[in-house]
Amino acid sequence: MDRGDLEAPRWLRVAVRLSRWSLDGAPSVSAEFGYLLSLVNDESERAAVLRFVKVDDQKRALVSRLLAQAACAGRSGIPYEKVRIRRTKGRKPFCPDLGNFNFNISHENDYVVLAAESACLVGVDVCGATVTDYGCFRSSFADREWACMSSSPAKKNFRKFWSCKESFVKARGDGLGYGDLGRLDFSGARLRIDGQDQGDWQFDVEDLDDGCVVAVCRGPVESIVDAYGDFRRTMTKSTDYGEIFAQRPTFRILHVDDLLPPDKRDILRKIRRRSSRDPSGGDDDDDDDDD
Repeated sequence: MDRGDLEAPRWLRVAVRLSRWSLDGAPSVSAEFGYLLSLVNDESERAAVLRFVKVDDQKRALVSRLLAQAACAGRSGIPYEKVRIRRTKGRKPFCPDLGNFNFNISHENDYVVLAAESACLVGVDVCGATVTDYGCFRSSFADREWACMSSSPAKKNFRKFWSCKESFVKARGDGLGYGDLGRLDFSGARLRIDGQDQGDWQFDVEDLDDGCVVAVCRGPVESIVDAYGDFRRTMTKSTDYGEIFAQRPTFRILHVDDLLPPDKRDILRKIRRRSSRDPSGGDDDDDDDDD
C-alpha cells in the first residue's frame, strides 16, 4: 500500500496486522528486527520494546512506535530520524515539535492501530475476543451497560463498551488515572458521565477480523488532562466541532514496510535479501548492495 496513507492532511485511520509480518528469526537474533528497532529514535522507547518477553508483544510494541514516528513525520515534514515522541503522565504519546496534531495507538491480538486528528482530541482502543469471564470487570461498567451485557450479544457489547471507555480516557490524556470507569455509560446513543449526556464527544466503533472491535473517540481540545502541560502546549487552536462529528473512513491496513521512508525501506529489503541467502545471519562479503 502507498505510504501516502500516512500523509493525510488532517486525520489518519491506519492499522498493521502482525500476521502479515514474518521475521527472519526470533527478535533477539533477527537482523530485520534489530534494524527496525534502531529506527526508534528514543533510547528509552527502544528499551521498553525489549522489556517484553513474548515475541508478539515485542513486535506490537515496535510497530506501535514506528507507526507514531511515521504519522508525525508524514504530517510535519520533520525527517523521520528526528521525530521526537513524548508522553503525558497518563501515557498519551505526542510530538512536542508538532502543533495541533494528536494521535493515539492501541494494539491487541493481530492488530496495531493508530488514529490521528488535528482539530480535536482523539483516542483509540482495540479490544479482542479473549475475555470470557466478565465478573471481575463489574465495577467498571454502568448498570445499564451491565444489563446490556447480560443479554445477547454479550461478548460484542463488552468489547464495544470497553474499547469506548479506553478510547475516551486515552483521548483526554489521563488514561488509567481517570479512575472509576463505571461512571462512563455507553449503553445509549451518547456517552453519559454520572448520568449526564456528553454531547461534545463522538465515538466510532468498527468491527475488525478475528472478533476484534476498535473504537475511536473524538472530543474537545479543552478537555485535555495533562499534568505536565507539554502536550497541552502543542494544541493551540480551539476545537473545530465540525471535525469531531465529521464522517471518517474505516481503517486502512498497512504493512510494516509502509511505515518507513523510501531510503530506509530500501535498506530493509537489502537486509531481507541477505538474510534469505544466509539464514544464520552472518555477513555476506559478496553482496554488492551491502552498505
